[in-house]
Amino acid sequence: MRLNQFSIAKRFFASLLLPFIFIFAIGSHEISEFYGKYVQMSAVVETGVELDALGKLVHWLQVERGTSSGFLGSGGKKMQDKMLGAREKVDAALASFLVQERKLAETTEADLHRYIDMSSEALARLAEVRKEVSALSTPRETAFDYYNATIDSLMRLMSAMSKSERGSTLPDRLAAYNNLVLAKDLAGRERGEGAGIIASGSLSERGFERFRQLSGGFVAHIERFIALEPASAEAGLRQRLDDAGLQQALTMSARILRDGVGGDLTGLDAGEWFALTTGVIDEMARIETETLQTIQALAAASSTEKWNSFVLLSVLVAGTALLVILGSVVIARSVTRPLNALIACMRRLAEGRVDMSGVDTSGEDEVAQMARAVSTFATVTEENARRKLEEDRQHLEEREAQQRQIEAERRESAEQMERVIAEIGNALKRLSEGDVAFRIAAELPGAYDALRKDYNESVRMLEATILAVKAVADSVERGVSELRVASDDLARRTEQQAAVLETTAASMAEVSTTVTSTAKRATAAGTYVAEVSDFTRSSGQLVEESVSVIGKIADSSKEISQIVSVIDEIAFQTNLLALNAGVEAARAGEAGKGFAVVAQEVRDLAQRSSNAANEIRGLIDRSVTSLESGVSLFERTGGALGTILEKVETIRTEVSAIVDASREQADSVSHVNDTLSQMDTTTQQNAALVEQATAATHGLAGEATALAGQIAAFKVEQRQPAKLARAA
Repeated sequence: MRLNQFSIAKRFFASLLLPFIFIFAIGSHEISEFYGKYVQMSAVVETGVELDALGKLVHWLQVERGTSSGFLGSGGKKMQDKMLGAREKVDAALASFLVQERKLAETTEADLHRYIDMSSEALARLAEVRKEVSALSTPRETAFDYYNATIDSLMRLMSAMSKSERGSTLPDRLAAYNNLVLAKDLAGRERGEGAGIIASGSLSERGFERFRQLSGGFVAHIERFIALEPASAEAGLRQRLDDAGLQQALTMSARILRDGVGGDLTGLDAGEWFALTTGVIDEMARIETETLQTIQALAAASSTEKWNSFVLLSVLVAGTALLVILGSVVIARSVTRPLNALIACMRRLAEGRVDMSGVDTSGEDEVAQMARAVSTFATVTEENARRKLEEDRQHLEEREAQQRQIEAERRESAEQMERVIAEIGNALKRLSEGDVAFRIAAELPGAYDALRKDYNESVRMLEATILAVKAVADSVERGVSELRVASDDLARRTEQQAAVLETTAASMAEVSTTVTSTAKRATAAGTYVAEVSDFTRSSGQLVEESVSVIGKIADSSKEISQIVSVIDEIAFQTNLLALNAGVEAARAGEAGKGFAVVAQEVRDLAQRSSNAANEIRGLIDRSVTSLESGVSLFERTGGALGTILEKVETIRTEVSAIVDASREQADSVSHVNDTLSQMDTTTQQNAALVEQATAATHGLAGEATALAGQIAAFKVEQRQPAKLARAA
């Protein structure tokens, strides 16, 4: 029977059957071995859970022992919170342990039952001892001994549990070795910490906490180590550690903690403590070395055992592999030979030759069916290739036509883009040169024309803004020019007014001197009236001289009146100029506010000057009237000189009147002189203000000229905004 009568799936199944039998044989052996290990490891896991619960209970009882000792040693003043926290941890660990204890109670081993009963009895007193500790009704040493006894019973239970579950196996020895290493490390840390505390002479709270965490901690690992060792070695190991001073070290460690925080440690010797603990640690190191040697010996024995098993399995694997190889070769060749022929045929088909020689199409297996399918495929493929060539040619022609159309559209789009870029670039160049009157007149293609309209509108608004600013700048410049001319004119007139006032003051000084002289002479005339009868002829001459003097006084009064008229005219012109300056300042807007204030002050001063001039004119008019009356009297006196003697009394009366009038004139002239002095001071102040206003006007004119120069850099159409034109 030929193998190609069967399907490839059946042949491959046959080729895999022998390796499967081989794998099953080896697997059975390995499964049996693994099952034994599984049973052993299940026991290890179960015991590990129980030991873990018991270990946690021991650990937290040690914490509660230390905190209770500290609480009692401080008289209830310290470590109460830590003690309560440790009690909560103990209660939680105790609950877990009680679950495991119910499982342990099912054992039939007497030792376990004995240690369980001891532990239960000790733990039953825990609540009572806690109450006594909280009430401070028990000595600290008593409570400390109770905790020690309870922890010792639990650790013995751990030892019994370990021995009941396993004998002396390699995993046990490794676990024992690890516990011994940990115990030695903890003992070393306790040795150093204890030496430092004893040397300090007292136990601080921090030192107490650190030492409490370390004290006796290594003993639990030693107990676990001994529990994992063979039962025959237990007594010897305990004896070796006791001989090394283990119990003395534990006693001394308990002595350090006994008095709690602040206890007096001066009675202890740090050197003695260090030597004692060092002896224990050295002995632990020797035991560690021996344990490691034992583990190495066990490992060597296990290695020999595993090597023998390896040789046995290797021979079995080699024989089975040979059978698998031979069977696989035969089966593979029954598949590969027709497949190689079929591959050669398909290569010829790939080259375009339809040649089925060497291919067996008469079989019933998958290869023969594949050969028949390939034959049919060759015929169909030849027809499909012909149709494919025709379709590819048509598709190529269509793609070429589409490509030509895309290229034409791309060129047209590129030309439009170049035109748009050229137009926009030229417009932006003109705008960068300051030409805001330029517009893009030619329409742009498609959607780009909206860009042209937006640009033209933006430039139009910019041009309108620049024109408006230019018009405002021109108006400001014109207003400032007019204001500058007015300020210069006002300054010039103010200077003239100051000069005129100075002249007027000098003239008034002369008038004052003259009037004073007149008053003195009138007084002398009154004195001489008594002697008029003796000096009649002299009186005629004196009367003539008096007439002449009074005439001069009248002329001086007229000159003063003219000067006052000039002052009034100057005040009027000053008022008019200040009014014009206020108008110009109002036209200048914000820049002219300061000048408007100055103009108002000038107007007020001019008005005061005009009022003073009017008062002076009234006084001078009265003086002239009096002088004219005096002239008339003296003329009548000269005409009636012959009757002087008869009218001496009348003349005396008239002379007295003249004296009074002269004194009034002197007072009036003095007042006029004071007024002119005030006017001169005010005019000088006005001149200073006018100079400041003129300087400000010139500065504003410079700024307006600079603004006009900046705006002139833009090229705009020669037109003005309508609103600004109407305002101008």
